[in-house]
Amino acid sequence: MAKKRVAFCVTGLSVLVLMLLLGGCDTEYPVLTYHTVYFDGNGQTGGTVPVFSITTLVNSPVTVPGNTGNLVLGDRVFLGWNTKADGTGYAFTPGEVFAMPAGNLTLYADWERMYLIGDIGPAGGMVFHDKGAKSDGWRYLEAAPVGWSGSAEDPLHVFGYYRTASDGSNLVVGTETAMGTGQANTEELVSVMGSNVYPGSTGTTPTTNYAARICEDYTLDEYADWFLPSKDELNLMYLNLKAELIGGFSDNYYWSSSESTASTAWGQDFGNGYQGSGYLRDGNFCIRPVRAF
Repeated sequence: MAKKRVAFCVTGLSVLVLMLLLGGCDTEYPVLTYHTVYFDGNGQTGGTVPVFSITTLVNSPVTVPGNTGNLVLGDRVFLGWNTKADGTGYAFTPGEVFAMPAGNLTLYADWERMYLIGDIGPAGGMVFHDKGAKSDGWRYLEAAPVGWSGSAEDPLHVFGYYRTASDGSNLVVGTETAMGTGQANTEELVSVMGSNVYPGSTGTTPTTNYAARICEDYTLDEYADWFLPSKDELNLMYLNLKAELIGGFSDNYYWSSSESTASTAWGQDFGNGYQGSGYLRDGNFCIRPVRAF
């Protein structure tokens, strides 16, 4: 009696199962490994956070979701996700794609505190500017607190003349006036001028007690990123704090970190708000350090 031939039409997994059953395949197949990314609301109780998760094959693409709950938590706003609950780990933004790691991963909702003008900032100063969103590493500006120098009154210092030799010509370092330039101005002034700063347009004795350097050297607790504000930053400090009678400012003139010429710099009268570019650098004006965060 002739044997019947049976035709099989199988593909994919069926082939693998059939070959294993028949014992006719010695090929080793990789074990498929799945892992999970858990999204923790980190204090949030609304929406589906913190219970949702994504499970997929190791090395498969994972698209970071948005926040399925509220975007505001008390006085904080949702920024994205972070590998650490305190926000000091690696940050993931919604829409970002990464490869599933070889192990489970928990990402925590990253909450940034929102500040209002006049609020106490993280360094203990007073917030005087909010640009609306974080960019270039900062969103807010805060002025150093009253008494930052050890006195109730802001100290008086010269802007200082820069020359490479005591009998040489006065020089310009090259600074800017716009918002967001104060820190770079201060760093450039201190880096370039160094100890070649003179309290007068003539004279042979330099000084280290000049406005930009005093602000850059200032430290409050663990915060050492203070600077002399630019011309536009100084004006906002006047408008949002001094003009509102908060912040403990005097009615004196204040220096900015913005140069005008080799002999003059931008300053502001905190008695009436007037800004001028022609103040001689040997003027003893008040200073108030600020920082961005």
